[in-house]
Amino acid sequence: MAMNFATKILATTATTIVLAVAMVTVSGAPAQAGYSSWNGCPSGAACLFSGTSESNPGQIQAIWWEDAYNLNNVWGVHLIYNNQTDDWQIDLCEGWYGYGPAELSIGADNGWAWTMDSINSVYLHPSDWRTCR
Repeated sequence: MAMNFATKILATTATTIVLAVAMVTVSGAPAQAGYSSWNGCPSGAACLFSGTSESNPGQIQAIWWEDAYNLNNVWGVHLIYNNQTDDWQIDLCEGWYGYGPAELSIGADNGWAWTMDSINSVYLHPSDWRTCR
């Protein structure tokens, strides 16, 4: 009886080790997002750059979450790049808090240089939602 018990313990231990090794092998690599970083704009973010072109993007402000974001002291031409995944878009809204007409809607994996003088907020959302609220 003692031999059977010892055999069961060894078998259980061996099975546990095999499962642990299999779990480490399967989960060893992190999941990859749909797009790669673009000029410092991380995959999954929409980015507002201080510069005006791809060759001179300047400083970056990344926006990650679905919401409206008010802009303060953002004038002149700025580069906006949408590096969101899953077909999300960013709207440039004339009103505060994502309200008012959208001057521009930018789909995933696209960017524009845009004059921001009349833009007071940006609205990040899934593409099947309405543009600026």
